[in-house]
Amino acid sequence: MIYLSRIFAVAVLGSLTAFSLLDSAVRAEFQLGTGLEPSDPVTTVTVTVNVGKDGADLNEPVALDLGLGFPLWLNPVGRKTDEVLPFGAVSRTTTAKETVPAGESVTFTFAAEGDAGDDRLLTNPQLLDGVQVSDISRIGFTSRADADWVLAAYEIRLNDKLLASNDAVNQKAGQAQQTAQFRITELGLKIAPLQTELDDLKALRDAKLATDKDLARLAELESQLDPLAEELRQLNGQVAAKYPWFQEAGFQPSWSSDGSAKSVKITLLTCNHAGADSRNYVYFRTGGKKYLLGSYETPLAGSLGIQTFDLDLPAGPLSAAGMRGFALGMLAHGYPYGKAPDRWHPERLRVEVDDSVVYDSEEYPYDRKSLDAIRLIPPAHVDDQGNVVSNSDHTLREVFVWESGKGQGLDQADGSPLPLPEEDDPGYPEAEPGLSEDSAPEDTTPDDSEDTAPDEGFPPDEGFPPDGGFPGEGDWYPPDAGSGGSGGIWPWPPGGGWLPWPPGGGFWPWPPGGANPPPAG
Repeated sequence: MIYLSRIFAVAVLGSLTAFSLLDSAVRAEFQLGTGLEPSDPVTTVTVTVNVGKDGADLNEPVALDLGLGFPLWLNPVGRKTDEVLPFGAVSRTTTAKETVPAGESVTFTFAAEGDAGDDRLLTNPQLLDGVQVSDISRIGFTSRADADWVLAAYEIRLNDKLLASNDAVNQKAGQAQQTAQFRITELGLKIAPLQTELDDLKALRDAKLATDKDLARLAELESQLDPLAEELRQLNGQVAAKYPWFQEAGFQPSWSSDGSAKSVKITLLTCNHAGADSRNYVYFRTGGKKYLLGSYETPLAGSLGIQTFDLDLPAGPLSAAGMRGFALGMLAHGYPYGKAPDRWHPERLRVEVDDSVVYDSEEYPYDRKSLDAIRLIPPAHVDDQGNVVSNSDHTLREVFVWESGKGQGLDQADGSPLPLPEEDDPGYPEAEPGLSEDSAPEDTTPDDSEDTAPDEGFPPDEGFPPDGGFPGEGDWYPPDAGSGGSGGIWPWPPGGGWLPWPPGGGFWPWPPGGANPPPAG
């Protein structure tokens, strides 16, 4: 009888365990939405996060990572009011405060249009601009995980349609980061002796003393070290809240592509005149992806000559179809500046994909003239009193985003620079802080009535503004296609030639379906 009772108890326990596992599997099942098309533009992103009751309160900055190159900050969690935010989109509305108690759910909304809400510096319209559903390559959450809070569940909607949800994530942030730290230590111990051996073999090779066996071992070490170094870089980015500590393994959308670029290099040249530089967030855009280039810590300036940036492709994997046009945009950094915006005057943009030049503004006169005429400004910035200033009433030669082929800042009839308002016009631009409006640039355009050498002054067909520029900029000099008019020598592209259009004519390694067409004009 006792024996039968034990059998019954085991059977019941087994049934309950099976039911429990089944229930857990059902609750943990990742759900991918079905109402979105890959080509749909993303106008709103709504994310709901459930903080697990078995962990700590959430009181640190957290971002949603969709693989777009920029984070979507779940503001104001972990931040004080008016705190300067890193580069990225800021949620416009939310049910959260600075701290989310364990066991509660909070919702955040990002929107390209409508009331700015908490997005004081208007990041949403620019960073969501051009984003398609197909640009989303992953679902992840980033944070430093100073406290061991639990991501219990999440739901993400695009344009009010379900993208994905998981109601049983139950991942501990602190535990995930601790595991990463252990792996970083392990990789360091593994990499160090291999790196030492590699360096010794390279020294032998460079001294032409290496044997065939040495060279074979050198190649073997390089193949071993490359994936280890890449893993170490990813983990270091994870613990620094640059890459996600949680990434949804079930998110494998139909539009995913394996044909991603291995490297993308952006080369910039800034004009060399007063006020041309900037400490604002300047980013490169192609399709829906945006990648930070310049910032408060790494300003863009003509005095620095040629500045080259390797895009952070792990933050935003980029396929051929994802490369849709080339653009430069600006958002304010959030530190007090002044009444007038911090204007940036780019002179040249070049884009290299996998060591092949795919775009150079110098090759397109229309783009070159447009860059001469425009200044990039943020849609809003903070003045020296701490107040947010809107730049919506900017002049036609001040743009938030410069796009290749659009002829911004130019008269569409003849390609000449659009005039600035008259000095007594309320719309006349103010000089930037620290620049005197009295130091007006002198006209360097040659006077046809005088006997002037052809190479003096600025050739009128290059599009240089007749008034010399914006208030306070002072004298400045025309760009030089050969030397990069700000003093540096512009490097010749790999392969010894420029990319022929359309793409596919020699340098472009991918199908031309998503490539940038040549700028019009």
